[in-house]
Amino acid sequence: YQPHESLSVPLFRFFMVIAAIGTVFAAGYLLWLYQRTAFGEPKAEWKGHHFHDVNTEEWLAWAPMLIAILVLGLFPALLFRMTDVPVQSLVDHLTNALAK
Repeated sequence: YQPHESLSVPLFRFFMVIAAIGTVFAAGYLLWLYQRTAFGEPKAEWKGHHFHDVNTEEWLAWAPMLIAILVLGLFPALLFRMTDVPVQSLVDHLTNALAK
């Protein structure tokens, strides 16, 4: 990975380390959460209940999010065109603030 010309290398590395640490913690938390929710026996209060998968109302509620995930996964430029200018101004602001 190469930082943008206007971004200092130490700042770039700092953000990369923060992102890597956040990714490791998020993965660990999600695995722990999955283990607690997906494995083992249900509590006594849930014994005898039938658990179903997703019903029609839930599919309808999730459909817009699923479509957005699919579209943005296939065409990320739709989102990046909107965020390029604000992100660049933030990078410029941080670079100027750190250069002082």
